[in-house]
Amino acid sequence: MSVISKFMGDWALEFSKLLDYADMIKSTNPEISCWVRIDNETQPEKYLFKYFYVCFDSLNNGWLEGYRRIIGLDSCFLKGAYKGELLVAIEKNGNQQMYPIALAVIDQETKHSWSWFLSHLIQDLELGVGDGLIIMSDMQKGLILAVQELLPNAERRMCARHIWANWQKNREMKQEEKLSGVVLRPVLSLKKDQEQQLKQHQTVNILLNNLVQLLKQCQ
Repeated sequence: MSVISKFMGDWALEFSKLLDYADMIKSTNPEISCWVRIDNETQPEKYLFKYFYVCFDSLNNGWLEGYRRIIGLDSCFLKGAYKGELLVAIEKNGNQQMYPIALAVIDQETKHSWSWFLSHLIQDLELGVGDGLIIMSDMQKGLILAVQELLPNAERRMCARHIWANWQKNREMKQEEKLSGVVLRPVLSLKKDQEQQLKQHQTVNILLNNLVQLLKQCQ
């Protein structure tokens, strides 16, 4: 038996218990939102894991009762035996601390998986079609299409950190100072312009959305 198997258990066995796990969560906390999607068509007579979604009642009520109407959507890869990805809806509280709202484990990031995640999130948070809501994310095509389809009235923002990272990938710059001067200056200028506009139109001045990376470092 490997060290991982000894301490982490049988991964396949744990996945087979997901439906029981979801039922147990709901029985002990009836107000919680927990859903599992399986695939029994790809391989006949087999039930394959697709998605797992959970939104704890306390986090749901906390956002509804006291948080600004801005939600950051992001994802990261999982490092377990069966890989997959983690989707997260997240906020910042008044102390600029991370506040997770809902999360999902999926097989891969697509428009369908984001739509499934958002459909449950919309129902839990009573978002409607996005009136008065701000959605911040990266430029993942499936996510953008899902937001446009399910939350057509929401204001869309791109995370400044993701914009900077994309520029860094696409531009070959040898000196870090040059990178800071050429790339960060427009971002900081963008930040000033956005903050000025926010003072006139919105009460939210969050420009970064990469908080999910903190969760990834805990794996």
